Amino acid sequence: PYVDDALMHELTKFLRETEPFSPRYFLQLLQFLIQSDLIEEKNQTLVASGSLQWDKIPLDSTSEVYYRTKFEQLNPSLIKFLVSAAFIGPQFEAAVLAKIWKLDKIELVHQLLAAEKAGLVIDLNEKDDYYSFSNKKVRHALKQFALGDSKSNTIPQIVKEYHKTIVGIKLGATELTFEQGYNDLISWDYDSLQDLANRVVLIKKEMGVNAEVILAAAGRTSFEHGDHLRALRY
Repeated sequence: PYVDDALMHELTKFLRETEPFSPRYFLQLLQFLIQSDLIEEKNQTLVASGSLQWDKIPLDSTSEVYYRTKFEQLNPSLIKFLVSAAFIGPQFEAAVLAKIWKLDKIELVHQLLAAEKAGLVIDLNEKDDYYSFSNKKVRHALKQFALGDSKSNTIPQIVKEYHKTIVGIKLGATELTFEQGYNDLISWDYDSLQDLANRVVLIKKEMGVNAEVILAAAGRTSFEHGDHLRALRY
């Protein structure tokens, strides 16, 4: 059977965010998804099932145990900060994290020193106030750690709250008029707008008109960049 375009897009995105690509690992991942009934065959095409949540796909067992042990050795408040950073992206700004948790930035930076010593994050000296996770597996393992063993197919409320707060910080506005907001958003940096839209997709019911404006702008710019699959998703 063929692999559905949407599923292939999500597979390659997952691999980019968790593992260096290799054909062997790709086939192992595909096999795991089939055996776990997370993808199914329809009309000789493999498609994602409704229960597939990429953040819950486990790392290899050795990595999973290694990171879980590391996390359990750290201060729970630091883990809380790191988990929210994992939902921000591969890199995160200490100032944004401090706003999410209504915390003094100096106090947060001090706590992040422990994460640096544990080999989980790297201080990006060339970009003031920015950090990155030390590798792709760390970020994915933190998301898994936060989601735990939940069997629910819905997005956990804490994850929605992370995204709502991040969108609010990036947007800097409580309500967008369609015309003004749309014209402003299509002038954004492409990757920044797509990052915003990817978060909004998860919380669009809570965002009302703002979601419509953001997704319309993101859909147009995706189409103009030749990413028609992403445009249709919006």
